[in-house]
Amino acid sequence: MGLPLLGACRELGTLEVVVLRHDGRPDVALDVTVLPFNPEALYDSLARAAPTPRPRFPELEDAMAAYRVGPQGHRPGAGSGAWEATRDSVEALADSLRRSDRTAPSYRSAYGRLRSLYDRLGQRAAERDRADRGLRREDRALADRATVAADQLRRWERVAFASYGELMAAAVTRSGRDPLRLTTDSAGRARTTLRPGRWWIRARQRIRDNPFQEQFWNVPVTTNRLVPVRVRVTADNAELRWRH
Repeated sequence: MGLPLLGACRELGTLEVVVLRHDGRPDVALDVTVLPFNPEALYDSLARAAPTPRPRFPELEDAMAAYRVGPQGHRPGAGSGAWEATRDSVEALADSLRRSDRTAPSYRSAYGRLRSLYDRLGQRAAERDRADRGLRREDRALADRATVAADQLRRWERVAFASYGELMAAAVTRSGRDPLRLTTDSAGRARTTLRPGRWWIRARQRIRDNPFQEQFWNVPVTTNRLVPVRVRVTADNAELRWRH
């Protein structure tokens, strides 16, 4: 009874997706879609066949790409560099303490340093906020422009991509393989078995300091039933896109 199951398993390949943030840390609980066709090629063909060209906003997109915010929603001013450096120190020390033995003699002194860093972080956040108050009107103006443009772009997409669902279903049927939805674990990894062939790893992640953009991945990979295949999803193979 066990032989047919063993044979079925040998027909599958193993895929592991490793997702890392820009700082090298694992990206936890990120949704990853694995598709048996290239969705971007399908979108491109529909865009070329659309009755009107895709709306373009080059100046606005340049402004959105250059935008950066702090945790309170302000664009960084004179105090942001010191705040970011202190924040990074707090995160690094907190991570170190989580991995440390709380009974060790060094733990108490390290925890004391962490409390001091938290106090300094609060002071520098106040300095940053005072420096950024004058930029809020400009921030709101950019957000308003982005909203108007996004509405226009979505209206175009509803027409241009109206048949995407039907064409996607047909592409899945032709491939003879079903899409998969994975979620990364605490190590930023997602592992599955799937039929050998060409697949596309698709994921998106918000950018920490820019609400207008996202990192987007559409990474091709070919799996086989002989050896496991690992795909790294990082800032190096990401595309920056407007989150409209």
